[in-house]
Amino acid sequence: MILIVDDSEGLSKMSHTVGEKYGMKRASSAVIAVNIVTNEKIDLIVINLDMHEASGLSILKKIKSFQSQKDKPVIALTNDMKSIIAEEAAILPNVKLVDASTEDSELIAEIDKYGIEAFEEWDDDKDYDSGRKVILVVDDDVVALETLSFYLEDKYEVQMADSGRDALDKMATRIPDAILLDVRMPGMDGITFFKKIKSEPKYKNIPVIFQTGASDIETVRECISIGPMGFIVKPVRKRILMEKIEEALVEEKRQQHILIIEPDMISCNIMKHHLHKNFKVSVESSVQFALSLLSSQVPDLIIMDDESPCSSFYKIRAKQSDIPVILLSETCTDYEGLDKCIAIGAIGVIKNIYDRVEIMEMVNKALGK
Repeated sequence: MILIVDDSEGLSKMSHTVGEKYGMKRASSAVIAVNIVTNEKIDLIVINLDMHEASGLSILKKIKSFQSQKDKPVIALTNDMKSIIAEEAAILPNVKLVDASTEDSELIAEIDKYGIEAFEEWDDDKDYDSGRKVILVVDDDVVALETLSFYLEDKYEVQMADSGRDALDKMATRIPDAILLDVRMPGMDGITFFKKIKSEPKYKNIPVIFQTGASDIETVRECISIGPMGFIVKPVRKRILMEKIEEALVEEKRQQHILIIEPDMISCNIMKHHLHKNFKVSVESSVQFALSLLSSQVPDLIIMDDESPCSSFYKIRAKQSDIPVILLSETCTDYEGLDKCIAIGAIGVIKNIYDRVEIMEMVNKALGK
């Protein structure tokens, strides 16, 4: 496995060839590079000393400061073989300077000299790790990357990427089970990255959870409209993050999808508990958010609790006229409105959320079971 440390596109063509042959990890900052070399088996490091944002030499020195990495072979690329930076890099143990203008084929031949074991393609029928699911966290904020990784690492194998390009490179060597994706990133933003991977057959079924510091309604709408698995607003709370990840990792086998619109979290969790073993369940806290979701995802059934059932029922019908709707009376005291909804097409009213038998009977009836 080779680690390529670079914050530009200069090594992208070469890295693709190397990745296919030996397996590849990519880092564009000291935090990412150190995280990789200290947690994964890396046979060789290729580093660009002339990085644009970060200091390639500083990253190299940081890596070499670890006793376990002191003798790790490194190919250091530079445009000026006689610079002070090049001279300082050359005196570090097991570092070979190479002119950055070297042709890709020559550089690959140089890498071949290290006798690295060929990378074996991932095979879904083989178990290459401890069985833990792989979560790819994509964020240009180093602090956010470290925090999210810290939250997840006890339960999942975590890969970190600080840009959309870095994430694509990582996915080329290991397809993650889920992606936690920042929306606002320089270069390739989260929405562009999302659309790109969803257009590729091998990536299109990976569940993606958006996360961003922008909590305005327009950003939320923009994210929801393109169909991610979920959405989290920063600062991310660990409990909410873990719940979202677990929901995303539910097997993607076809289950009938029930959307619950419920502002009360306790009632919502009770309903989810009744339904989650038999159905795919998603939740929205308001009709406003649910309507945005209906633009891209059509559930098989909606269960709705709202203070103004008639108004909300008409809005849903205007958006999706064929989805069966069951009403909840947990927060609604407009009983006349509930009766009117029944008269114009609602399936029924759940009056006791603790009565699982009654709920399942009504749900199965609505779904034609």
